[in-house]
Amino acid sequence: MNNKKIFIVHGHDTILHNDVELLLRRLKFEPIILCDEASNGKTIIEKIEDCSDVAFAIVLYTACDKGRVKGASSLSNCARQNVVFEHGIFCAKLERNNVVALHEESVEILGDLSGVVYISLNNDWKKELKMEMKSTGLEADWINE
Repeated sequence: MNNKKIFIVHGHDTILHNDVELLLRRLKFEPIILCDEASNGKTIIEKIEDCSDVAFAIVLYTACDKGRVKGASSLSNCARQNVVFEHGIFCAKLERNNVVALHEESVEILGDLSGVVYISLNNDWKKELKMEMKSTGLEADWINE
């Protein structure tokens, strides 16, 4: 496992995706973003498998989709289905303590992933994210960033 590589799982919110990537680069980590990796004729799952030799994963739950419970009249904000799927893959591969989800307050959180660390984007998410990453033993200049 390469402890400088951090996988970013994201939907369509490019501003947040870029903010997280920039933070990681400032901390001297190597962000791994699936859409930036060559496909080489592989399926998405094969690309994830090939790129998942990482120390940590950050999952971005942003309001990219809308959904509702059958029979309900109003729609709720949801993360993209690929985000939820990849979140599960990284929880299984890296263990839950090496995966953190950043979420918009308005985005539905899944019951099956309760107990997983979710950091609200309404709080000081950068500080909280760095604290979680540091607690796993990742090495960086935590004080000066």
